Amino acid sequence: DFYEQAIEHSVRQWNKNDTTGYGVMMAAPGMAYNAATGYEQIGVQRWVHLFMHGYEAWAEWRRTGYPTFVKPQGKDAPSRQGYPPDEVFNNGKNYNDAVTRQFAGAGDGLYGKLWWNK
Repeated sequence: DFYEQAIEHSVRQWNKNDTTGYGVMMAAPGMAYNAATGYEQIGVQRWVHLFMHGYEAWAEWRRTGYPTFVKPQGKDAPSRQGYPPDEVFNNGKNYNDAVTRQFAGAGDGLYGKLWWNK
């Protein structure tokens, strides 16, 4: 019930409270809640709901891993935000120490894996 209510409220939020087509959408294959794939279904629907909130959707994807994306050939999705550009100027020693410690000298790139994202 909560899964369906969450989707309905998301549809209402993004469609000015209009739920036209909600029933058809919920009847589509794979939309009904299934306990065996529930975590994935909830993760995908939360990502869909947050899609227009850029960083929030990205953070949710990083947290859950859902939806699983088909990535462009040879590309990867950024796994972190870089430090602010003025950090080197304002806090150079600690910035350099942190980047070296966190990314084994690979630099402050968007694809470095953080301690929790192995």
